[in-house]
Amino acid sequence: MTPRTLNSVVARFDVSLDARSGTLDADLAESSILTVGGRTWGHVHWKGDAPGGSHRAGSLRFDPGGPPTGPVRLVIGGLPGTAIVEWRR
Repeated sequence: MTPRTLNSVVARFDVSLDARSGTLDADLAESSILTVGGRTWGHVHWKGDAPGGSHRAGSLRFDPGGPPTGPVRLVIGGLPGTAIVEWRR
């Protein structure tokens, strides 16, 4: 997961997932949670590979849920293992 944009208008992350076993069937818009400075950012959009297969790539976009300051935490569930990435701003 690579952060691309985080401002008062949008947060966008490039995402590339590979499963060594099983398939990546999760609806990434439904299973992703972004918190910035302890606040959850809402309405998630996924633009990329459809569910299924062992590799998926695309972009997650979140509508703002507060000021774009503080620690950033992106969690993607529904995978063979939950993916959690944190950044300090």
